[in-house]
Amino acid sequence: MVPREECPDGLRRLEVEVAPRHQNFEITIRLLGGLISNYQLTGDKRLLAMADDLGKRLLPVFDSPTGIPYMFVNLKTGKVPLVLFVHPSVPAKDLREFIAYAKAHPGKLNYGSSGPGSSPHLATELLMSLTGMQMTHVPYKGIAPAITAQLADEVQMSFTPIAVGMPHARAGRLRAIGQAGLKRSVAVPDVPTLDESGLPGFEVIGWWGMLAPAKTPRPVVSRLNGEIRAVLELAEVRRNLIGQGMDPADGTPEQFGALIKSDMDKWGDIGKRLGVRLD
Repeated sequence: MVPREECPDGLRRLEVEVAPRHQNFEITIRLLGGLISNYQLTGDKRLLAMADDLGKRLLPVFDSPTGIPYMFVNLKTGKVPLVLFVHPSVPAKDLREFIAYAKAHPGKLNYGSSGPGSSPHLATELLMSLTGMQMTHVPYKGIAPAITAQLADEVQMSFTPIAVGMPHARAGRLRAIGQAGLKRSVAVPDVPTLDESGLPGFEVIGWWGMLAPAKTPRPVVSRLNGEIRAVLELAEVRRNLIGQGMDPADGTPEQFGALIKSDMDKWGDIGKRLGVRLD
């Protein structure tokens, strides 16, 4: 889970205001400062009592949140494929060359992540288990210090979101080896997937979603879900998200809940199998 200020701009500026209006409550949705939707729902006293608080507590999240009292509003406002980046000091142009170099120099390479148990950490551990590579994990407190360390050659490899790593790759400061989705992202169609590069089935996809407090009334959740999905269909919004390295996506609250449970089960099992501590 990440704070709102670290969200992509298109999601950070998705504003939801909920305010009591006599016997109703009014919900207003704005994106990038422009009015998207305004409507009223009739509610009882319990709904009205919590309406004002809801607007302050709608929560953008990245990847699978655990241990927080929130319910699922919208599935994957955006999918975020991770990309395997290497520092230019690594003489590898593709996945095959990178695996060969790393295996020829066991323990020489460091890899960075945004923290123990994060998607970049687990993705790299999975990669090493499948290929026989040996690299040293250097965890950082967030993706920003991790990418800074890679640019300084303190770590030579990382799985990093497209929007964070690709500007440096295009400037020649990093090299993109492959993306971890099963399909090429619309944001970087020229970067091959690891699946097509020799690791069949390898997939590590992050996602952004929206959560609401656990006791939010179902009519509110359903309406928010519908309105946010409509927002994601707007051409301006799609361009904004794709420009930030995201593939727009949506779904129902039930699908979102199933996705989170699936991810927690999947990575929990992988973490146990690989001996990775998820904290």
